Amino acid sequence: MTSSLQVKDCLSSHVFRVNALQRYHDIAIEDKNKTEVFAVFDDEDLFLDIVKANQAALFPGRVFSDLLVRRAADPISLDTPLDKVQARFDSEKCDFLTVVDNDQFIGVISNLSLITALITQERKLQHQRDSLIKKLEVELNYRKLATLVFENTSEGILVTDVKAQSFMLTPALPRPLAMN
Repeated sequence: MTSSLQVKDCLSSHVFRVNALQRYHDIAIEDKNKTEVFAVFDDEDLFLDIVKANQAALFPGRVFSDLLVRRAADPISLDTPLDKVQARFDSEKCDFLTVVDNDQFIGVISNLSLITALITQERKLQHQRDSLIKKLEVELNYRKLATLVFENTSEGILVTDVKAQSFMLTPALPRPLAMN
């Protein structure tokens, strides 16, 4: 069927990469309302932390490095189970978690992106289930039809297994013959 959902499947697409010395009002984004979080990097391209868009909008003239929190939340890795990710959201009362792999920034996962990915997977699984049900219904109808034909034929039919023992016979077949 499908593989299980992983952190990489739940990354938020509403992340914008910025330099630590950039200011919110200097950033040219097509739709700032769609950006949920800014990933802040230094001049050497090292990831520093994230800044929520609503926080940056409150202080549009400040550089992003000034908006970083003193103690950043520990990042999660790509192999973190999703139930542990949800537990982190619940326990830390945060909206976003940074995703890293080998100390490299991968992206950001939000509660919304996690739930959206879960709903998308549930829809795919439901579609697969519905498809399997339809296939089974078609197979069942073919078997019902074959059974009707087998039971109502005027010819005698005997079906045996590999040891020549009968296990199905039509009503038209004489019973003593079927026993032999």
